[in-house]
Formats: sequence, C-alpha cells, structure tokens
Amino acid sequence: MNTSTKLLICVLASLVLVGCESYRQPVRSFTHATGGIMIGDIRQANELQGSLPAYLGLPSSRIQVEAGSGVTDVTIFRVSSPADRLVITTKIQDLQTQNPKMNPINLKFQG
Repeated sequence: MNTSTKLLICVLASLVLVGCESYRQPVRSFTHATGGIMIGDIRQANELQGSLPAYLGLPSSRIQVEAGSGVTDVTIFRVSSPADRLVITTKIQDLQTQNPKMNPINLKFQG
C-alpha cells in the first residue's frame, strides 16, 4: 500500500467514527467530565438567551445565560418577590420537562 491509500483509509475510518452516534456520546461524556464546553453547549446557551426573555416575560437585560460543561447557567436579575421567583423556577422546570435532551439549567437569582 502506498502512502495516499493509507491516508485515504485513515480519513474514511475517521469519518465513520465521528459519524457514529455510539462514538459521539462517550466523547461528549468525557468532554463534559473533564470540564470542556462543547459547541452544542454554546448553541443551547445562545438559543436560551434569545428565547428566555419572551418565555419568562422579562426584558433581556435581566437575564444572563452562560454555557457550562454539560449545563447552562441562567442568572435572573432583580426578582425579589418569592412568588415571582417561584413562577420563574416553575417555568424553567416546565421548559426542561418539555425538552428532555436539553442540558440541565442551573438557575440563580441575583438582586
């Protein structure tokens, strides 16, 4: 076998491995276990940053969303009423129930 044939076989084997769902999940688990943030984590955080204000009925300036390793950190600012906090917490729990493949959301209130 010449060098280009070996290279072609390596490239094809890599594409097959990357495309296999059974390969993707262990890599994702390992990445999250070591603290790595994946593109999917960032994508989910960006989607939530755009959709949460309307979903929660709050201005976007009061919601901060950050991608984490297998989680999404959401901070809500200036919600002092315990009743309002409970409503927001319930809505976030409902959102996660409706989207079971979504990363868990760590919800924090500040101020």
